[in-house]
Formats: sequence, C-alpha cells, structure tokens
Amino acid sequence: YVEEVMQSVILVSGLPGARMGEVVLFETGEWGKVSSLREHRIEVLTFSRSQVRVGERVARTGKFLTIQVGEGMLGRIVDAQGRVVDGEEWVGKRTEYLVDIVPAGIHLRKKISRPLETGVAIIDLVVPIGHGQRELIVGDRKTGKSQIILQTMLTQARAGTVCVHAAIG
Repeated sequence: YVEEVMQSVILVSGLPGARMGEVVLFETGEWGKVSSLREHRIEVLTFSRSQVRVGERVARTGKFLTIQVGEGMLGRIVDAQGRVVDGEEWVGKRTEYLVDIVPAGIHLRKKISRPLETGVAIIDLVVPIGHGQRELIVGDRKTGKSQIILQTMLTQARAGTVCVHAAIG
C-alpha cells in the first residue's frame, strides 16, 4: 500500500521481495520503478501524470523498466518513456531494451579511428573529437551549448551520419 507521497517519490509498504529497478503498478493503472529498498518499505519513482494517493494498492510486476526503440523514432519527438508525442503513429519495427544497463567497459569498446567534425572551427582545431567518442557538454545557461550541438548535427547530417539528440532537463 502507498504510505506516503512526496511528488514523484512514493513510499510503499507490503511488497516483500521487491527488487531494485522493478516496475510496480498502482491500482489506478499508473506505474513506477523501485528506486530504493528499505527494511520495511520501498521508494518508488512514479511516472504517472495523475496524482497517486495514500492508501492505494500497489502490485509487483516482476519486470524491469524497458523502452521501445527503433528507426521509427528517427525524426520524432518522444517523451522519457519512449512514447511518441508529436501526434503521429509509430512506423516500423520496434525493439525493447532494458533502461538500466551497465555500459561496456572502455576495454570492450571499439577503438576510435576517425575524427568527428563539429563544424565549429575552434573546437575542431583545439579539441579534436573522435567519431563514436562520448561527449558531455555542460555549462551555464545561454552560453551556446545547444548551438554547438545543432551545428555539429548539421555538419554530420550533411556527411551522411544519422544524428540523434537527447535533451534531458
């Protein structure tokens, strides 16, 4: 049962055997993911748009959080759960992947052997980036981070690279 609601974090009791990352269902049809295990209750991160109420029943699913991906996502706007939000139907094949995975270690990754041009001359000259290399752009607001990303995507798209932009905020 739901014991306490703190915005998107729900404290639940009475779910013995619940596992980290397991998906749980609330009686209203909303769902969430187990984010913390305590001795007598668990914390659930809810993905619901409606309010979960104290006293609601909660059930384990035995499944872990997955997301559907595929070429049908290219050029689309999707929410954090992989649902298309631009009003059109998903076209094409879908594959389901676990959300919480351990990425391959550095020693298992492919060696970076070709450069990735950003189209921003100073970056390409001073900070060469390898194609396939992971990069994170962090900085204060209004400093041009999005412009660098969009310029890089435009440059790479013109070269035939498939570009995917994930904005997290």
